[in-house]
Amino acid sequence: MDDNKNIVPAEAVDVALDVLRKAKNDSDMGEVTDLQGPKKLLRKLDFVLMPMILGTWLMQSLDKTTLGAAAVFDIRQETHLVGTEYSWLGSIFFLGWILFEYPANFLLQRFPVGKVLAALVTAWGAILMCHAACSNFAGLATVRTFLGAFEAGCNPACMVIFGMFYTRAEQPLRMGIWIGFGGVAYILGGIISYGIGHIQSPLSTWKILYLIYGSITICWGVFLWVWIPDSPLSARFLTEEERKAVVLRISENGTGLENKHWKKAQASQVPDIKSWLFLLLALFINAPNGVFINFQGIIILSLGYTGLQTTLMTMPSGAIQIIGCTAASYFASRFKNLRIAMSLLFILPFLVGILGLRLFDDSRPWGRLVCLWLCFFFASPYGIGMALVNANTAGHTKRITTNAMYIIGAGTGSFMGPFFFKSNQEPYYSLGFNFMFVTFSCEVAVLVGLFAVLWTRNRSRRLARGNVKADVWGASQNGFLDLTDIENEDFEYVY
Repeated sequence: MDDNKNIVPAEAVDVALDVLRKAKNDSDMGEVTDLQGPKKLLRKLDFVLMPMILGTWLMQSLDKTTLGAAAVFDIRQETHLVGTEYSWLGSIFFLGWILFEYPANFLLQRFPVGKVLAALVTAWGAILMCHAACSNFAGLATVRTFLGAFEAGCNPACMVIFGMFYTRAEQPLRMGIWIGFGGVAYILGGIISYGIGHIQSPLSTWKILYLIYGSITICWGVFLWVWIPDSPLSARFLTEEERKAVVLRISENGTGLENKHWKKAQASQVPDIKSWLFLLLALFINAPNGVFINFQGIIILSLGYTGLQTTLMTMPSGAIQIIGCTAASYFASRFKNLRIAMSLLFILPFLVGILGLRLFDDSRPWGRLVCLWLCFFFASPYGIGMALVNANTAGHTKRITTNAMYIIGAGTGSFMGPFFFKSNQEPYYSLGFNFMFVTFSCEVAVLVGLFAVLWTRNRSRRLARGNVKADVWGASQNGFLDLTDIENEDFEYVY
């Protein structure tokens, strides 16, 4: 009977535990270890897996910006939007996102991650095309809600995939590149919109925009269904030895690979102070997101540019987002435990931008435009925040649920932002930019609080071990037993 108490049920452990144990004891362990080097396996992951993740984020970023592009091409006039209806269309997307976030994460927990992601991409492509059939606020509000619902699973699915294939040290840079790639959407979207704006057709330009973007997204969803892996164990582009090497690589994370069984005990551990700080961090980072997605074009139009010129003038903001996210994440991954410090450093240009927009008047249009571009540094900490969630949350059910909290926080912030930009305050939006200053201050406070919590937990564990270094192999074994970061006493937090 006593022996049976030490037996862990098969459904309780991670799917990769057997692979880890066999690889650890294999006579060809040296061959497998050789494959772990960045010049071989890591390069293969970066050149095969990363383009699929980046392409998915590009599709989502392009699709989210279509309303702002459509506003330049008279969607407000043709669908008879009045008062705050345009602001509601910007926000209601995120309402659908928030409401469907937990169901989407439940699907990711129970079914193959790659297949769920591919199905969601295909579905939101179809919904995007449906926008072209709308002629009033009610129709647009309906399709925008469904668009948000189907896009809700994209971010957590990509976060899970990152956690399956990359170590904690490798994740910040790649997640930063991933989030920064959303800036490519502004650049590419500006070029596409400029081209579409020259099409002579009886069909409205904004409707053509939705039809083109939707059809491209559907094609990408079909591609993902065939190629994106559900886990390293099913990755078609990896050999058997490489799959084993990936499991060995990510074992050092102490977070495991995946477990398809929902564990109530793990879910009950989610609402600790760390998880709530992650939710608040995502909320305050993304408070400007819904604003700039939907109002950037309107602000630029107010500076005296034509519709076609405005589509081009949105492109530098994309370059700023790429530079900010990539640089912040590079330094965060380059130096140990500087993730939160880099987040604080790289949001300072955002502060300069919002102050400039608040203070400059029409006599300085170029000053306002440059400050608008600087505001896109707001996204710099978002990828680092995702990496912090992935790196500091162990246990598959707990990680999936915490991911959902982070994304819900992001959706809530994006939902709130547009309501502070009143049409009667156009183009200065004094209330809106005051709101951004408040969220910036709150973001700084949350980052400092998160650092204090993670540092204190590490210190407490070191003192409990008598200042002895954590057992790396024990941490990885416990991770593949699907223990949470709270249950795994050898788990060390990163910040």
